[in-house]
Parts: sequence; C-alpha cells; structure tokens
Amino acid sequence: MTFNPYSITLLLFGIAAVFMSIIVFRRSGEAVRQFAYITLGIAIWSIAYSFELSSIEYSRMIFWLRIEYIGIAFLPVMWLQFIIKFIGKNHWLTIPRIAILYIIPSITFLSVWTNHYHHLFYTNISIDDFTHFPLLALEVGPIYVVHAIYFYTLLITGLILLVQKFIRADKVYKRQNYVIIIAALIPWLVNVTYLFNYRPFGHIDLTPYAFSVTCLITSIGLVQLKLFDIIPVARDKIIEDLRNGVLVLDTLDRVVDMNTKLKKIFATEFYKKISIGRNYEEYFEGNAELINHINNRTPIVYELEVHNHFYEISINPLFEKGTIYGGVILIFREITSRKKSDVVLKNQSDELVALNQLKDKMFSIIAHDLRGPIMNLKEIMSLFDQHIITDEELKTHLPLINADIKSTASLLENLLFWSRTQLKGERVNPEYINLHILSIIQTNLLESQIKEKSLNIINTIPESTTVYADKNMIELVIRNILSNAVKYCNKSNTITLSSRLAGNYYITEITDTGIGISDENIDKLFGMNNFSTAGTYAEKGTGLGLLLCKEFVEKNNGEIWVKSEIGKGSTFSFSLPIR
Repeated sequence: MTFNPYSITLLLFGIAAVFMSIIVFRRSGEAVRQFAYITLGIAIWSIAYSFELSSIEYSRMIFWLRIEYIGIAFLPVMWLQFIIKFIGKNHWLTIPRIAILYIIPSITFLSVWTNHYHHLFYTNISIDDFTHFPLLALEVGPIYVVHAIYFYTLLITGLILLVQKFIRADKVYKRQNYVIIIAALIPWLVNVTYLFNYRPFGHIDLTPYAFSVTCLITSIGLVQLKLFDIIPVARDKIIEDLRNGVLVLDTLDRVVDMNTKLKKIFATEFYKKISIGRNYEEYFEGNAELINHINNRTPIVYELEVHNHFYEISINPLFEKGTIYGGVILIFREITSRKKSDVVLKNQSDELVALNQLKDKMFSIIAHDLRGPIMNLKEIMSLFDQHIITDEELKTHLPLINADIKSTASLLENLLFWSRTQLKGERVNPEYINLHILSIIQTNLLESQIKEKSLNIINTIPESTTVYADKNMIELVIRNILSNAVKYCNKSNTITLSSRLAGNYYITEITDTGIGISDENIDKLFGMNNFSTAGTYAEKGTGLGLLLCKEFVEKNNGEIWVKSEIGKGSTFSFSLPIR
C-alpha cells in the first residue's frame, strides 16, 4: 500500500468513528444505540475506502471495494431505523417490516461480492492511472441504479420525518433537530453531485468524507448539546399515547398542539376537524361557561356533556415566572361510564331506601293488620271455650269475624304475591286469557261485600276479549281494583267493568260512582309509601294491593292509570297486549 493525503485523512476519520461508535453504544436508549450502528457502518466504509485509495494492485482494490459495501449497503436502512426511533415511532418497526427493508441492501451486498460472475452491479471495473495514484474507474449496472434509488429514497424519507418533527418541536428539541438535519444533508448533497458526475477530484468518491463530517458534527452535538441526553420521544410517549385528549393553546388562544385522541373526540362529538392556528372558541360554540373558565386563566375541572357523552376537562393555565401567561393545556377525560354508574348507584340507593321503607311497612302490616284480626279471633274463641260467652253471643260476633277473616285472607294473599315478586328468578308466564270470564270469577269472589252495600255491578266486557298475560297476576289486578271500588262505594252505588280495543292492546276500565279520590292522593296511589284511606264502612287497607297492580301490569307489558273526581267516583284503567 502507498498512503496518500486522501487515504490518511479518511483513515483518521474512520478510526475516530470506531471510537465514537463504542462511546455512543455504551449510552442507554434504542435511538442512541442505533446511531452507534450507523457510526460503525461509516467507520467500515471510511477505513475500507482509505485502504482502497492506498492500494496499487487491482485485486486488493477490488477486495477493499467489497468490504466498503458492508457499510454502504446497510447504511440507509440503519439511518431510517435511527430516525424512526429518534422521533418515537418504534411501533412502526415490526419484524416483518424490518425484514422487507433489508431485502434490497442484502441483494446489493451479494451483488457486489459476486459481480465478476454477472456484472450487474458494475458493468466494468478498470484502473485509472492518469492521476497521482491509481484509482478504480467504475461503470454502474442496473442493480447499482436500484441500490442508489433505494439509498436516497430512505435518506429523503428520514429527512422528511425529521423535518415534520422539527416543525412542531419544542425549542429544546429544535436544537437537536438542527444538528441532525444539517449533518444528514451534507452526505446527501455530496453524493448527489457524485452521481451527476460533478467530481472535482476525479474518481475519488467524496461521500465517505461527507459521512465522516456528519459523524464529526454529531459528535460535537453529543458533547456540546448533549444530543441524545433528551430525545424528543416524550411528546409521543406522554401525549400521543395518552387515553385522554390533550389540547394546547397559546397566549392568543390559538390551537398550537393536540394529540390523536383529541382529534377523535372532536370528530365524533363536535363533528368538527380541529386545526392548528385557529382560535379555540370557534370549536366550543354554545359552551359559554367553558369558554369563560378558559378565559379566566384559573385552574379548574369542568364537566361537559356532548351528545350524551360526558367529559371532564382539566384546565391548566401556564405561567412563566409565576406571572407571565404562556398559554393553557386542556385535558379531556371521558367519564361517561362513571356518570352512568353514579346514576345507577343513586337509583339503586333510592330503590334500597324505598324497599327498606316497604319492608318496614310490611312488618308493620304483619304486626298490626295481620296480627290484630287473628288475635281478636283467638280471644273470642278462648272466651267461648271457657263458656264466658254463649252460643247466641258468639253468633252475633260471627259477621265481624267473617269480615276480619276475609280482609286478613286478602291481605295475606297480597303479601305472598308481593314477596314472590321480590324473589330472584320470579318469572312472568304469559298465556291467552279471557278477560270476560276472569272478571266474572273475581266479581263472584266479592259477592258478599257487594250485597252488603247493595251495589249494582255492570259488566260490559265483550265475551271475546282475550289478552296475552300472566293469568295469576291479572286475576290479582282485577280483584284488587274491584275490591277497592267496592270499598269506596256508598250504598246502592254502581260499578262498571268495560274493555275496548286500542291498537295492539285491550284497555280494561273499572269505574265506580263512589266517593272519589283527590288529586293530591292520586299521586300517592302507586307509590312505595303504601298510601291507603279507610273505606265508606271503615274498611281498612294497606296500599300494598295497588303497588302490586302496577308492578304486575308493567311486567306484562302494559300500563295502569287512574282518573277520579271527589264525590263522583273513580276509573282505574290498565292496558294489556292482545298477543
């Protein structure tokens, strides 16, 4: 070998690059180590090209040319990998994608080493002796052209990604990007001039020199700017990957940054495409309260409802030195599920309170209304057994005993039905039932009470009236409403049962001409408080019957309601499906 100034300079650059790659590789971080691989590739290229320039034999020059391509062939892919990791898009680099990226570099490397068989990379390789030292004169082939296109495509792609990152980077990151962009442009520009045959030094390729300068500039960045101590992946890791939407405004209330999640929120909830540089207020039209909070420059958490979706917006003003306003960060966190859970919990809490009241009422009924008549019957029978009262005296009490037993039986039945409805797994068993027959049966069960008050019963329900519902439940509904009508009628009043078709439902009405119900009390009838008043003959009630009526009708896909007027009577109506 005969060393010359060109080869010595390049050799020194190469040796420096080797040491630099070792230093860089010891630092933590994927992007840092990827840069170490690039530096090592440049070092191999530089040292091998230095030995090529120092060689005087053709075979040795060809050997070092082949060694150069260990660095040259794979350098563009390593560069692109470095840029992707530097901007924080590591998820792009899947194993299949990396494998595809290395296909052309691998073909390039193999083509160089086997060129003497096919001459597809270099169509002709000769020695130029018309210079101060022998140089290889290379005539490129089709595979070289593909390699060159691929080489510069990846370099340009990396530059574009870096420039995009530079545009929206913070001041701290812009210094880093300046260094890398300048360093990347030098070999790119030099190599382009070489490809277009602008070669001030003849067959000497200045590209490895340019890449060596790139390493030098980057090394200055490492020492002076601590280039890789802070890598701008923080924004993507902390902001882009956040589940919450982030919106950043400047001092003039213009949008200066946002993450992907926020764009999705605006696309689905506000139906607007949010843009950098626009005033934020145009995106929150109709939300004057939120705009007011933002303009007040005070930290606050605000809840916003948009199309049945709820968002918790954290407003965080930014101040430099505590007093100079520098903008505001808005963090959008969806809380729809939490709000719905709160509503469910509140409803459950209200329901538990109501059920607890009903439980207390039920025990009160058992303790008083159910226990009282039974204890009365026990006392009378005890007096009779002890011959304290005679047969004649017992007979005089029988009507009262009979009334108490009927009332108690009805109450007990309602309690049993109510307890069944509260059990887990209670099911509705619908079938086709004839309301006309059902109403006659229930009227007959109340015959003694009806006769006692000399009431007139008019049943106009058509014989063909058939509904699809649970028979046991509807029997209880009719019996309770009919019993209430009897209870609140005066002597010789009239009770009318009727039914009419309304669409896919039969509406059944039980109307009485009794004492009626006030508007104030109508609202209490179907409530959980078991509202009840005494009948015209001082009949007792618990209010549990109407609660069951409402629950049973609704379980059978129907509705129940009442109309009444004091002194004129009441009409209880309920609907049931015909199929």
